[in-house]
Amino acid sequence: NSPSFFTFNETTAINTNTGGTTGGTVYQNAWTSIPNTTSTLLSSGKGYRVFIRGNKNQGCDLLNGNNPVPQDVVLSASGNIQNGTFIFPITYSPLNGGGWNLVGNPYPCAIDWNANSAWQRTNVDNHVWIYRPAGNHFATFNGALNLGVNFGSNIIESGSAFFVKANAANPVLQINEDAKIGLQATPRLFKKSTKSLRMFLIKPGEVMDENLFSMLDGSSDSIDIFDSEKMLNPSLNIFSLLNDSTSLSINSFPVVYSEKSINLDFQSSFSGNHILSFKQIQDFSDYDVLLVDNYLGVIQLINDKSNYEFINQAAVPTKSRFNLIFVYRASVDYFKAKEKIESRFKDGLHIIPNPVFSSFKVEFLPKEKSSAKLNIFNAQNQLVYASDNYISGEEIESLNWNSGVYFVEISNSYGLLKRSKFVKF
Repeated sequence: NSPSFFTFNETTAINTNTGGTTGGTVYQNAWTSIPNTTSTLLSSGKGYRVFIRGNKNQGCDLLNGNNPVPQDVVLSASGNIQNGTFIFPITYSPLNGGGWNLVGNPYPCAIDWNANSAWQRTNVDNHVWIYRPAGNHFATFNGALNLGVNFGSNIIESGSAFFVKANAANPVLQINEDAKIGLQATPRLFKKSTKSLRMFLIKPGEVMDENLFSMLDGSSDSIDIFDSEKMLNPSLNIFSLLNDSTSLSINSFPVVYSEKSINLDFQSSFSGNHILSFKQIQDFSDYDVLLVDNYLGVIQLINDKSNYEFINQAAVPTKSRFNLIFVYRASVDYFKAKEKIESRFKDGLHIIPNPVFSSFKVEFLPKEKSSAKLNIFNAQNQLVYASDNYISGEEIESLNWNSGVYFVEISNSYGLLKRSKFVKF
């Protein structure tokens, strides 16, 4: 008999989250249950969260562990069909729900969030967040940027609830029938000259989440209309951090003519292998886009390798573990910037002892004992030692090697390539 039908009350919500993450999902005391819809009338334009377990004729088998296949359920409603101009019931309580409101499409057809002449948004951000049960994540659409993540778009389906955010007192969200559309949306003929990079966090075989980075004139390095805050998903989240405090699902910034670094954070209820995957990297053909794993000491050029695999462990902090760095190739400081970035991990390769007398070992990041391809060359560039699965810290015997300078080169599955040298007596 647990509740399965809820409304979101922004005026009673309490944000107990201290990690900087916002969004309607982080609030307590916000969801009010509706015990039944026989005595409670549903309101047009109000959003409802409904969990359908299955046909109630299946009884307790739906709950007691027998796990039958849920039978189809038909929900019916009666009442007046909404038409004409409609004003959504939204509130703004900065000390409570922070302006987050769950509203619903009031019309019996899809509507277009981009039909600007049909909407009045006073003190309401130009963003939409819609929960997609099939992907177990929130889709986000930024109307100012005309881009979305997790399949977010400007089309809001009939019967769909969606989050909006008020940003000041006396907010007004109003719609008229010009927002209605048929089965096919009118294609957009023009778009902004925007460079966009899509980043996906994937737990193989489970779920994924998406983050979007956009570089365009007119945006700023602080939060503005081209940025969308992150709405947390139940089990997997990837987001960028603005000033290490505000989490974003869409992060827009001005055109970079030198170097820009963005801190990332993620949350996952899964352990084990995860993948960061990047799409539309061709938009940044005039940039080096580098993914930095600060924990493992890995720098990967995603222009050449767009997937990065890593292991999520409970003991490893997630906040700012990763950085995304854009380096403009035409900058006069390009080589200096690249050298500065790569120098952060130069100390990650050690030959012990150095100088070498009889045997030695090579130690390198990542911190876990992972294998790497190891090659050692003499001063004449002749290969004297090679291993495809060298473990950091393993002893290498060099008693019969000639005296002189030798060069060590390692590369691992993360795409990391490092070089060092030592002297053999």
